[in-house]
Amino acid sequence: MLDTLPNWQGFSGFKMKYERVTIGITSYNAKDTILDAIKSAQQQDWPNKEILILDDFSTDGSDFIIANYIRGFNDIKLVRQPENRGVAAARNRIITEATGEFIAFFDDDDKSLSDRLRVQINRIKSAEKVYPKSLIVSHTARIQQYPDGKERIETTIGNQNGAVGKAISERILFGKVSSEVIGSCATCSQIARKSVYLELCGFDESLRRSEDTDLMIRLGLAGGVVVGVPEPKVIQRMTYGNEKTLIREHEAQTALLTKYRSFLTEAGWYTFMLQWNNSRLYLARKEWFNFVFTMGKLLLKYPNKFFYKVLWSLPARKSRDSRNKFLRQIQ
Repeated sequence: MLDTLPNWQGFSGFKMKYERVTIGITSYNAKDTILDAIKSAQQQDWPNKEILILDDFSTDGSDFIIANYIRGFNDIKLVRQPENRGVAAARNRIITEATGEFIAFFDDDDKSLSDRLRVQINRIKSAEKVYPKSLIVSHTARIQQYPDGKERIETTIGNQNGAVGKAISERILFGKVSSEVIGSCATCSQIARKSVYLELCGFDESLRRSEDTDLMIRLGLAGGVVVGVPEPKVIQRMTYGNEKTLIREHEAQTALLTKYRSFLTEAGWYTFMLQWNNSRLYLARKEWFNFVFTMGKLLLKYPNKFFYKVLWSLPARKSRDSRNKFLRQIQ
């Protein structure tokens, strides 16, 4: 068990090798928050690091703010995209440009605690002793800060032995609950070896949203492992944006269901999940007639699946309710 391995939360008791880490920050129209994100990266207590900032063709002057700030810092590099290509393409450019053995992704409106790199890399190295031939990714819990001042802790998966293989994909695509899969996997709290991202062929640039979720699905299908850090190491600012709407969320989930149709069909969940996804949109928008009608059809046609899906949905209820409340405010 990973939680019984010695010293995964610290470095006492053995000599630490400080491999080079690339902190990758994707930035787009973040003039009000990007400097805090960069400073958060600079304050990491990992001594061997570079900071690579990918500006995705900002139109608010973010790139000039970044360029002015980083003058004189040899370990910070700014790369400008010639056109806006989305966060998946931005992250893939970071993967290509990174010189570090590990890549840690930071968002342009979030901050990380100073020991985040140290704790997560140690977590990965402990996991590599247990899963020596697996692709391993680490996430931490997050403190989510909402515009109204409220805060909540969003947990992550794999906090004990790690979430392993197809169980990750099944949890994401149709909600099946099994060992270690309760929690989320946001890229703003993600660290892995560069070789892992390369083997997974990076992020799917055809997806403008849920590209991070897609990466986790592919990791699971490849037999990979997610190891979590239960303590929040990222402070995530929940900001408004045109892409953060109920409709966009629904479209993104539908795109994932379509992409993995073969896997879902083989598991017997494809048709059910398409209709369930529609019902989630109706519920979030408080379209009660459409919601009750769709759920009624699912109950009558797929009673066993309906029972399991409701049961599996309970652990994520608070997270889902907070997200939907936030998204409704953007409409």
